[in-house]
Amino acid sequence: MPFSDILQTYDSRRPELLPYGLTCEKWKGELMPKSDRHNEIELNYVVDGSFAYLIKDKKVRIDSNTIAIFWALFPHQIIETEENCLYYTLTIPYKRFMQFEWPATFVSSILAGQVILFNENTRSTEAANFERWFNDLGKNESESDKVAIFELYARIYRIAHTISEKPEGAYFGNSQEELTLGEKMAVFIASNYQEKISVTEIARSVGLHPDYANRLFKKSFGQTLKDFLTEQRIIHAQRMLLTSNKKVIEIAYVSGFSSLSRFNASFQEVTKTTPKEYRNSAGVTGE
Repeated sequence: MPFSDILQTYDSRRPELLPYGLTCEKWKGELMPKSDRHNEIELNYVVDGSFAYLIKDKKVRIDSNTIAIFWALFPHQIIETEENCLYYTLTIPYKRFMQFEWPATFVSSILAGQVILFNENTRSTEAANFERWFNDLGKNESESDKVAIFELYARIYRIAHTISEKPEGAYFGNSQEELTLGEKMAVFIASNYQEKISVTEIARSVGLHPDYANRLFKKSFGQTLKDFLTEQRIIHAQRMLLTSNKKVIEIAYVSGFSSLSRFNASFQEVTKTTPKEYRNSAGVTGE
């Protein structure tokens, strides 16, 4: 596997929560002086050697020819690495990842902070996949970029389906008790956004006053509870607009909005387009 390209290493000056974007890069396994956090789904594929993350208070080792999948919003830091460890890092913006349909158990595992560890394909097959994504992703929506995204979705979906069928030994998980209050609120929202929940109810789920809960959440996630809740609902609506022929008003209600007018206003504010225009741009018919 060619690793002659310039290898990435972690920059400790990098601001917390700064996104990487949709990209696939080659990295050299080095100890990280501090943890990294960004609101993206991250995939690591180790080509040679192995390394270990500290994710919260747990150590997770990723061995050669293993794919690791996790929500990178949870702090992660390389604390052990073998000499000459080489790996790919692929990041998918959270919004984009959630626009795809995934098995429910897979999504709940990711959102709860679990690290999916998977080793199934031969080394040559898996390495060839990541090398192709390294060459194709991040090309500003070129045709090769679009093809790579569909290939990536298919690969992750196969992993998700496999561990949903046979979860034993397929992943390392953190329990709910190990999450911070902010993370617990994020998981609560992700699990209940289709219901008529409010900021007060979200705060109550972790035993906090709404104002304090909102400040705490914004410090951790960079946005308010209301904005995060709205974002989850819009992501769900976008997925339904692209994958179903349901009427817009039906989609509004099943996405958690209390009225069509509120849905339309929120959708346009977040996406800069209307639900109908968004659906039409993808060539999907519906009302």
